[in-house]
Amino acid sequence: MSDTDETLLVVNIHGINFALGISDLEDQFAQARAVIVEHDGPIVFSGDFNTWRSQRARVLEEMLESLGLTALDFDVDHRKRFFGWALDHIYVRGLYSENATTLQSDASDHNPMTVRLRLSEEPLRVRAAR
Repeated sequence: MSDTDETLLVVNIHGINFALGISDLEDQFAQARAVIVEHDGPIVFSGDFNTWRSQRARVLEEMLESLGLTALDFDVDHRKRFFGWALDHIYVRGLYSENATTLQSDASDHNPMTVRLRLSEEPLRVRAAR
């Protein structure tokens, strides 16, 4: 990143989908959390989280809260949904969104998300429990 000594951590995930229960998904999120919790700088955590029901979304939300990550809102939202639940998300810490949008495309079973981010003016105050 320019004009800073900080490093940016980017974690992209494809949430486990076809498994009985949610224990495999919880394990996958725990592995991502273990990487994220060690990073002191800004973070982008994004991908297809397969949050297509409340129990799956709740597991993700609890992790995000403990890490101080914030969901981005999209100006135009064409994210794929299943049972009304968005599957794809972008979460950040230490950054703010200048523009976040999605595009419609036939190139994949998911639509692309685009975002322009800037470092937050505020120093990072969140330190996740290890």
